[in-house]
Amino acid sequence: MAAGGTSLEGPGGAGSTTFVRSKVIGGEVVYASICKLNSQDMSLWSLKKTRFFSQGVALKETIAYADSCEKCSYNTLTCKAEPEPIETGKCLCMWRVNGAVPKTGSMPCARCLEDCIGMYTYFDLGQPQQVSQNGVCVRKAD
Repeated sequence: MAAGGTSLEGPGGAGSTTFVRSKVIGGEVVYASICKLNSQDMSLWSLKKTRFFSQGVALKETIAYADSCEKCSYNTLTCKAEPEPIETGKCLCMWRVNGAVPKTGSMPCARCLEDCIGMYTYFDLGQPQQVSQNGVCVRKAD
């Protein structure tokens, strides 16, 4: 197992391939607020993997990395009390504002800070001034 990593049992059970999620990304450990998502949350925001949305989340429950617990609350998600390190893996960024269809994009979790949490996307709500929002990075699979 890599330093700072979490060992996960492979899909075939004991003795099968082991996946390692590292907490060290680019030589640093980066912390983020953690939003909890259950199956209902993923249905509400259309994040579940389906035949029509193959890049969606394949887990029954998961987490999302966010810049603050306020971002979790804005998206009607529960926030863990303490920030946790962002781990490597597969993630799905969701940008959302009230009154518009959410926007999503797949990415490695290692890119969450720069390409999702730290990136603002604009939404046209039919007003003279556009609304912008940064994203939450949802873990897609272990």
